[in-house]
Amino acid sequence: MSPAASPSQSSHTSDLQVEETEKTSDQAPRSWQDWWGAFARGLFHASFLTGIAAGVWQRSSLVWVLLVIYVVVVGVALNRGSTRTARLTQAFSVLVALVATAAAVVWVPLEVFSRILDADAVDPSASVPLTVLEMMSVCGLVAGGLLLGSRRRTGRALPVSGVVMGAATLVPVLLLAILVPVGGPLAHRTTSDPGAAPAIPTDPQEEVWEWSTDSGGVHRVLTGSHGPVLALSGGLVGLDGADGQELWALQVTHQETGTSGTFGQGRSAFHRQTGTDGRHRIWALDTATGELEIANAPYVAEDTELEGVSEQLFIDPERPDTLLLAGVDSPTEADQAERTRITVTDTRIGEEVWTREAEEVDGALCHFGRDPVFSDEALLVARVCAAPSAFRYGGPEGEVRIGFSELDPLTGRTLDETMWEHEERDAFSLLHRFRVSGIHTVDDNTLLAMEDEQGFVHVADVGAGQGRTVRGDFSESTENSLVQVGPEELVYEGRRPLGVSGEPGPDVVLTRVPLDGEPSMATTIEAPQDPGDDVEENQEALVTGHTGLVVWPPHRNRSGEWELHSAALDDQDARSRTLLTGTGIFTDVVMAPGALALALGNRVVGIA
Repeated sequence: MSPAASPSQSSHTSDLQVEETEKTSDQAPRSWQDWWGAFARGLFHASFLTGIAAGVWQRSSLVWVLLVIYVVVVGVALNRGSTRTARLTQAFSVLVALVATAAAVVWVPLEVFSRILDADAVDPSASVPLTVLEMMSVCGLVAGGLLLGSRRRTGRALPVSGVVMGAATLVPVLLLAILVPVGGPLAHRTTSDPGAAPAIPTDPQEEVWEWSTDSGGVHRVLTGSHGPVLALSGGLVGLDGADGQELWALQVTHQETGTSGTFGQGRSAFHRQTGTDGRHRIWALDTATGELEIANAPYVAEDTELEGVSEQLFIDPERPDTLLLAGVDSPTEADQAERTRITVTDTRIGEEVWTREAEEVDGALCHFGRDPVFSDEALLVARVCAAPSAFRYGGPEGEVRIGFSELDPLTGRTLDETMWEHEERDAFSLLHRFRVSGIHTVDDNTLLAMEDEQGFVHVADVGAGQGRTVRGDFSESTENSLVQVGPEELVYEGRRPLGVSGEPGPDVVLTRVPLDGEPSMATTIEAPQDPGDDVEENQEALVTGHTGLVVWPPHRNRSGEWELHSAALDDQDARSRTLLTGTGIFTDVVMAPGALALALGNRVVGIA
């Protein structure tokens, strides 16, 4: 009878048997189980490394998910070489499959929903290709882990070619993320036929529609071609002004901070987003159909603020993928008599398309005024001309001519110019205040308004090449600002002074200033009888036709009572009346085709 084997001898014998079994297995033909195992291992490790790289690059929470899996991998690797290797490897594979599946089931939906519902909390510097790699790496971990956990072990070494094939599975995903333009909007709806544009109401009376949203508040309301354009968190929505129905919507991913506005006199809208790394992307679309004119383009011209109405932007019909931006550089030190310079920039690359400096014409130095505007296929820029010495501090006063030039947007060449004499003789003071204040289309006529902040408004009919200077009489109001420009008159908003102190009171005075030199006519719209503490003195005034409208809102960002009053401007004896009252968080109000749009928190009211 042979002696019993000691525990150490038994363990040694078992290890030898395992080693012999592995050697025998290595010599046997490999089965499909071995190929699947090799493929799964290659897919798993490639997905792990890809996910780590993408997560670290954009500081994603995915890194922590993958590190948990990595700790499990290291823990199992440290225990390899015992007789329990097969069981531990099998358990490791099952655990990996469970962890990877949990990551896919829990992390991926949370990441997607955070980008949709709380776009402001998402790092906007994260690029879409990297996000695709993140998602696909988790899916690769799930697939590789499930295959590793479910296959039957044969004990044979896995073929290297199978591992390479598994790792190579992510190559098409990498190419897709890099080459395919998947960085477009998260949601984009359009309309093929918006119908005829509704007319702007001339005497709005009552609420005719209401629109609301559950995804944040309305930050701004703008005028589009067929109705109001709403700026929301991370996107835009276009409404039909006649019935308040959505015509189109644009929701942009990876939003942190954004600015929205319109250009082309309401025919186009833009949305620009800014990342934490300072990089900007811009979208532009047609306000009638919502069709994208520019999609997810880089915006390198970072020095110009874009928000609200910005007629400094222009899309050339011959190059629809190019967004141009116009600006004027004013002198920094007036006594140095620096020359103003107008520049048009390609916003995609930040390079100048052309630049033009103020030049001397017939002995006069002609500077450019601030805030040039694009109109149709011309760039309109204000001009002020005087003797070169008149623009120096303390220089002599003399004849000053003002007007505007029509320039070719692509070359800067002068297409036409209209100038007339200004009664102001201080060219130095005028230069630093002269600017374009707005461009208006009335009965197919394009009117350009220019201001010099000394009580003068200069109105030019661009098509007719005529201009004139107007100064209003504001004996009944103070703090006046221009709110409407027409072919026959201007309308100003001001405040009625209080008693002998002359301080501006809460009552609004709308003053009509005829362009033919006739006396000004003032209409007072009285504030609510008992405004209380909830009503601020930052009321909003609008004019449509011969009707003046004023909204008295509560404090901004606070819910409270608001009132909408109106008065007929063509009847000086007419008293103002209250049209509507309500409760809400006042955001913005604008006169748009179809209705006056009043934004109140997360809803918009249409009044016609």
